[in-house]
Amino acid sequence: MSALEIIAPVFAMMFLGYCLGWTRFFPPDAARALMRFVWYVAIPALMFKSLAGKGVPDDGEVISLFGYYVALYAVYLLTILILLWGFKIKGAENAMLTLTAVFSNGGFIGIPVILSAFGEEGLHILLLILSFHSMTLVPLTTFLVVRDQQSENSALVVLFQSFKSVLQSPLILALLAGMTVSIMGWQIPSVIDRFLAMPADAAAPCGLFAAGAALARVRLQGDLVPAFFLSAVKLAILPLSVYVFGVYVFNLPTLWVTVATIFASMPTGSVAYSMAENYGLAPRRAASVVLISTGLSMISLSFIVEWLR
Repeated sequence: MSALEIIAPVFAMMFLGYCLGWTRFFPPDAARALMRFVWYVAIPALMFKSLAGKGVPDDGEVISLFGYYVALYAVYLLTILILLWGFKIKGAENAMLTLTAVFSNGGFIGIPVILSAFGEEGLHILLLILSFHSMTLVPLTTFLVVRDQQSENSALVVLFQSFKSVLQSPLILALLAGMTVSIMGWQIPSVIDRFLAMPADAAAPCGLFAAGAALARVRLQGDLVPAFFLSAVKLAILPLSVYVFGVYVFNLPTLWVTVATIFASMPTGSVAYSMAENYGLAPRRAASVVLISTGLSMISLSFIVEWLR
């Protein structure tokens, strides 16, 4: 299967959602409801099914995860410095925009791409990386934002507040539940397994459609120079960093490097925009990064998938 055969159906489904998102049949509330179903039901079901029979990550997987996040946070720090020195963007806004440069849309776009290209083994790697994505990036960015906005609070109080909401994430709960079942050696009853299969199978198509419908309401706004810079970091600098660290620093297995690099090359996830809107920190710029990176990723992803495969 060529890269075009993998990527084209993914973005065709997103484009269908984007087109119908302009109509009265799929108003903003409908797109949000579908995205909530995918995020709170479908992806956790898929993650639980994938991890329940695999056990806790072995030493090789832990090292591979570490390698990915070392590369990611190197780019995270570099982006903070460039925004500070090159664009004169400071404090909480700097942290929020940096998130848009490293937070991949692995749930909605990554799952169908990796599953089509590398099957269940590739999907397992993707879900392991995705499990720690929100767990690390969201608390760190929240800490930097709240610390800047509420400097009177101690660092420990802010850090506790940052992690509290993450521990309630459906992905984290699914991760813990799946690993618990595997460690205990429990067998999932067939009726429950078939029940979980229904939302799990719906994760990819529903997620893509919902992501496209949500983008129909996004507009390019504000100063676009930082938005294009952040999109370049997301689609080029981050995947290059992950590949270099994975191959030349940590000497990771080929499939791990491949899946991790493709995951890093995904466009910016809507979580970054949602956080920016929630805190009132450059939401227009964040929305522009999501839209630009998603549009350009149709080309960049095809190239990267073809090159790595």
